[in-house]
Formats: sequence, structure tokens, C-alpha cells
Amino acid sequence: MTTTTISYGRFKRQDARMQKLHLSQPFTTLLHSIIREYATYCHGSYSVKIEKIMPSDMRLLLSYIVDSEDYEKCSTDYSYLLALFEENKKFIEEQIDEQSHVVYCEDMEEMGMQMLRHPNNDECYWIRR
Repeated sequence: MTTTTISYGRFKRQDARMQKLHLSQPFTTLLHSIIREYATYCHGSYSVKIEKIMPSDMRLLLSYIVDSEDYEKCSTDYSYLLALFEENKKFIEEQIDEQSHVVYCEDMEEMGMQMLRHPNNDECYWIRR
């Protein structure tokens, strides 16, 4: 695999002053798929246990984060894959946590629910449309 193949979907740092990450659309779509596959419902959102992610999905996630040489090596060496995933675990968990509520809201809206906010305490709740 070449560097250009991998870097097409990689995330980019667009606002260095605010240190805000803007994820690429393919990476965001992958995160949403991972969340839908591995998530469990937890207090009005989804929760994903990183440890339960399959090696093939680990490789997919790492393909957006690491360079092509590391990706090639983790494709052939399982222990290297686990070490590389562990090294990037915190970043992956942060991205999944950020996207979990978004995916939960999309799923609820798809089921015909509408989110409202309570006027007094700004608490969110769902009702059928």
C-alpha cells in the first residue's frame, strides 16, 4: 500500500490555534460503523468497549491514524497490531466517545423519535413524532 492511498482518508488538523481536530468523512463513517457494531446502550447514549474490537476493525481504524509502513507491518504481524493499537488507544477512545452521542441521536431519529429539551433544566428527552 502506498502513502497516498492511506493518507486520502486520514484526519487533518485544520485549526492549530484551537487544537480542534476535523475528521475526514471516511474516518467518521468508519467510526459510526464501529459504534453501531460494538456499542451497548448506556444512559441515553452508546458505550463502546475498545477491548472488544476485532483485529480486522483495529486495522481499519489504524489505517487512518498511522503511516503506510506501520500499517503494512501491522497487517502481517498480529503482536505489532496489538502494540500499535494500544499506543493509539486513547485517541481512538476519544474519537469514539465524541461520535457515540451523534450516532445515538441518528438512530433515535431513524426510529421516528424527536429530541426535545426541558424548558426549566435543559434536560434532553425523546418523544415519538
